[in-house]
Amino acid sequence: MTVFVAVAYLTSAAVSLAISRASWRRRPAPGALGLALLCFAQFGWSATYALQWVLTSHEPSAAWHLARLVWLQAMPIAILIFVLDFAGWKRWLTRTTVALLLVQPIAALLLAATDPWHGLYLAGSSPDLVVTAGGPVFTFNALYSYALMLFAAGLLASRLTHKHPYRSQTAVVLLAVMLPVLQFLLQLAGLSLSTQVNTVPFTFTLAGAIEWFAITRLGLFRVLPVARDQLIEQLPDGIVVFDAQRLIVDINPAAISLTGARLPCIGKTADETFPEHAETIAALRAGLLAGDRASVQAPTSGGGVMEAVASSVVGRDRERIATLVTMRDITDEVRVTGELSARSEQLAAALERSDRILSAMTDGVLLVDVQATVIHDNPAARLILVGNPHSLEGRSVGELLPGIHGPGLITSALSTGEPFAISVLLPDGRSLVVATIPLLEAAPEGARALMVLRDETERLAAERMQRDFVANVSHELQTPLTGLSLLAATIARAMRDDPSSVEGFVERLGSETQRLTQLTRALTLLSRAESAATSQLFVGVDLSRIVTEEVAGLEHLAEAKGQSICVTAEPSVTRAGDDTGLRAVVANLAGNAIRYTQEGGSIAVRLRVETGAHGERWAVIEVEDDGPGIPLEHQARIFERFYRLDQARSSRTGGSGLGLSIVRHAAEQHGGLASVESEPGCGSRFTVRLPLEQERSSRR
Repeated sequence: MTVFVAVAYLTSAAVSLAISRASWRRRPAPGALGLALLCFAQFGWSATYALQWVLTSHEPSAAWHLARLVWLQAMPIAILIFVLDFAGWKRWLTRTTVALLLVQPIAALLLAATDPWHGLYLAGSSPDLVVTAGGPVFTFNALYSYALMLFAAGLLASRLTHKHPYRSQTAVVLLAVMLPVLQFLLQLAGLSLSTQVNTVPFTFTLAGAIEWFAITRLGLFRVLPVARDQLIEQLPDGIVVFDAQRLIVDINPAAISLTGARLPCIGKTADETFPEHAETIAALRAGLLAGDRASVQAPTSGGGVMEAVASSVVGRDRERIATLVTMRDITDEVRVTGELSARSEQLAAALERSDRILSAMTDGVLLVDVQATVIHDNPAARLILVGNPHSLEGRSVGELLPGIHGPGLITSALSTGEPFAISVLLPDGRSLVVATIPLLEAAPEGARALMVLRDETERLAAERMQRDFVANVSHELQTPLTGLSLLAATIARAMRDDPSSVEGFVERLGSETQRLTQLTRALTLLSRAESAATSQLFVGVDLSRIVTEEVAGLEHLAEAKGQSICVTAEPSVTRAGDDTGLRAVVANLAGNAIRYTQEGGSIAVRLRVETGAHGERWAVIEVEDDGPGIPLEHQARIFERFYRLDQARSSRTGGSGLGLSIVRHAAEQHGGLASVESEPGCGSRFTVRLPLEQERSSRR
């Protein structure tokens, strides 16, 4: 029995302490502090009972009774504090009020402690575990405590008469407050559950648990249910509620002030209450007929402007059970909005037009003063001059365009009144055309100028590349075409004068024709690799199969030179790509290795998969030979079109000068890159890295 009762009291204490701790953490919320104090007092009361059951033989003890009484006296006050805070009457909890509430409990404790001298508290009764009767002080103290709880319950019960959406929370709190009172009434009627075990602590613990249910399930501390009336009354916005019969059932002072409503309002129609707002009422009704919400602007009773919004309140069956109208004074907003609109309309339109024009321009534009200081700029100028979107305002033209005298340009333009342009070569090698346009104004100190910047670097480079390409193609085509022309004439003469030599000339004719065919094919592959449209033709390709098949097609060339060629390829390395372009990569790298490696040399072709530092996967194609190697000064240019280390040697080997350029462009079109590692006399290793399982990103 002792163990069972002690465990019950300890459980009650633990539950109370947990609720107290959780409530303390929410103490800014209405009622949380009072509930924390109540549950902590309950924790102390239950814990004292548990200790007495465990540490004593359950004999009457004045000391244990006094220890329990300390916690018991605090609980009714904590209940009242909780209800006042929760119900929105926190203004009553002044220092004076709390001090007055503490007078009686402190006096009762003092009289209980000195009871052996005067007998006013126990009146000869035994301070047992359960004390149900005593002297006048005991009786008054019990009545005072339960009177406080009844008063708190009455406050909550009064709130239940108000129609608001949070009545269920108020009812739960009321039930929790009434449980100890009900048990006290049962004890007075002689219906106590036990004469040896005080069950009141369990009742208070149950009350705390019910309130905790309200916290976790009903959002007790997330809203202020019973203070709803004060909240509505104090809102600066007007609120009017109509029932299904279109009668007013609620209205707050703000709505009366805004509309000049005729009192009394409750139970009246909108037409009776707001006769001056017939048009507004008609507009809201029409809006609600079309949907569940309507909004309209209307004059206030004070001559201002308000916004009235009507919305339907529907029940579970989706039928309209009420209509809520909210009103907000927007007089100041309308006035300020009108003023701002009138002042900024023309300016905004002008700025919008100029900003759109400047932002859309690909040429850079700088507005500068006579000192060549930037006043305004556009995004293109920022990208051209500094390469980032940060504004250039306040910076000088001389700083942005090294090598030119900004004020001199502006002065020249302003003095002549005519625009002029100059070419500027930047330190990083870019070429700009800078046009300076004077903007003459009435005041000399207000003179301005526009500087228009055009980056000509890419255009000039493209023109230079085009000229070089045409020259190189012309040169490369001239040699085989000249040879073909001479051979044709020679064959004609040989057939007449020396028929036995015709066969040799025919073989040379075929060789020149093959060279011309290879050059044409290389030009076609290069054009294909440089074309962005090729990426639209990407399909799934097996790199392992491509490497194996392309090298197998070149083995006869290696055998003719006595070279050994070894292929190592991981199986099933696949990705999306251009089959023709990827075959050209392998064919050109392996063909160059065979072409430039000496007789009896060795060549290795490898395909493997690597994983990068960030988990990305790469397909790596390597072609390594033990040929003569490539000097360091040439390695940076060998991927250029028609670039050759040795023109005479290339003529002998039959290369077109386009193979490595095709390799580079094909690799870049697949989101990869091509590189070379070489040392003269030690061979070369060409590497192409292609990304796997990721979006292809062009590096061109």
